[in-house]
Amino acid sequence: YHCTTLVTCFVQELIRLDAAVNEGDRDAAELLVSVKACAQACLSAMTTDGVNSLLQELAKQVDHETSIVNRRWGCYLLQCFVGGSSANFRDYLPLILKGLLTRIAETYKPLLEEVRDALSALVKSVPAEPLLNQLDFIRSCIASTASDAKFRSGGNALLNEQGELELPIFSLPKALEPFMSIYNHGLVNGSPEKREACANAMGELFLMTSPAAMKPYLIITTGPLIRVVGDRFPSSVKSAILSTLAVLLRKGGVALKAFAPQLQTTFVKALNDPS
Repeated sequence: YHCTTLVTCFVQELIRLDAAVNEGDRDAAELLVSVKACAQACLSAMTTDGVNSLLQELAKQVDHETSIVNRRWGCYLLQCFVGGSSANFRDYLPLILKGLLTRIAETYKPLLEEVRDALSALVKSVPAEPLLNQLDFIRSCIASTASDAKFRSGGNALLNEQGELELPIFSLPKALEPFMSIYNHGLVNGSPEKREACANAMGELFLMTSPAAMKPYLIITTGPLIRVVGDRFPSSVKSAILSTLAVLLRKGGVALKAFAPQLQTTFVKALNDPS
């Protein structure tokens, strides 16, 4: 499949043309569009037999230690593959997820946009259940990336006024959607254990998101949480949901005014619940 040559050539050409575009080269702008279309066509045509070789090569770019532009275009090519290929790559979900989730604390916006788009393409291409089976791995990757970001040199720049870490990617429009798609599915349809884990995952996500970035998700998240906490589930599920609701209240504030009666009822019932 010549994956090494294919990926290397695409990345080098994308880097070169993007640099030229930034310098005002109009011809390069047209050529960049053509090269991106070619990359999408080639990677979408990859068959299952070539998945291992391709993903190993893409991982080298996504995880490139010294070049942020290599990481950016590696994520772009990964998005082209997962979003367009009909090949079966589910066995490689951990490799794909780890590569992308390791990048969510980067501060280079063009790279973050490619990571967001790749995650969105992945969630649209893979059914919810296989992704939900990776829930613990997803949470672990996010926690590890967040911890590394907080304690690296310059990590203080990612802290808000309360000293809480806010991951840069979640400030982008629609960056939370891939995660919320997985978490909401598990919260509403999963086993009690999965519902508990998804509720906790939501809380963890919102703790690392600014109130402004959370705003579009407050209403669509609070409703399902209230409905599920009112059902007959173990106390651990309810505790996880209440903890996440507390995060939403603290960071969402008046934006949740419409849910005030339901939230009051929910917390009063919880206080009176002996479990």
